This record gives sequence, structure tokens and C-alpha cells, in this order.
Amino acid sequence: MPLNDIQDIVIISQNPEMGRVAAALTAESIRARRVDSYELVVQLLGQDPQCICAIDADVPRKLLLRIYELAGQHQSRPVLVLVESLQRARGNYPSGVVLCLKGRTGIESVLRIKAALVVAGPDVTN
Repeated sequence: MPLNDIQDIVIISQNPEMGRVAAALTAESIRARRVDSYELVVQLLGQDPQCICAIDADVPRKLLLRIYELAGQHQSRPVLVLVESLQRARGNYPSGVVLCLKGRTGIESVLRIKAALVVAGPDVTN
């Protein structure tokens, strides 16, 4: 998918499995893309400030915080953090972050991300 395409959600992860999650979201009419660098996030948010960021909690903490700060400057939509366990994650992230459990499978992750988007309120399935 070309970088200049508008996205509904960008998944920031160094895990290739999240690329399959992004593809599955796209198949369900949610334009999604996985990226693995701060520079790509900057480019995507520059093209579409309303794009939602879903950050894999496994990325380095410094990167996670930089992306959260950037996303907070350019959008009023939620920032999702994809975590393994809600109990271990509570209190470890900035206020305003929406915690979303990763699924045991890619399909389960897709369903959990979609549910988090519904709860958070943005309309991404135009």
C-alpha cells in the first residue's frame, strides 16, 4: 500500500504479525497500515491528522512515548496501546491512552482493535 494513501489507523509495531492484522482490518473497510518507525508515523499523521495510532506495547518505551506525544498534538482521536495484559499495563502509560488487549491470534487482535475503536467512539468505517 503506498505511503501516501489515507489511513484510518496506523499500527506501530516491529512485529510482522501486526501487518497481517492491518491487512485484515483493511479487508473489513478500515484502512490500516503497520509501520515500524517514528519517521513513517510522522509522514502518515502529516497526511491525515485524524489517523488513529495503535502502538504495540512491545516497541521501545521511548519510541512509544514519542509517538503518543506526536499523536496527541495532531489529533483529538484516541491513541491505543496494544498490551498483553491489562493488569500489568495499568498505570504504566500516559493518561488518555486507551489500552487494548492483543489477541492470541491475528483475528482475535482484529476483533479487539475494532471493539476498542467502537468504545473509544471514532467513526472510521466511512
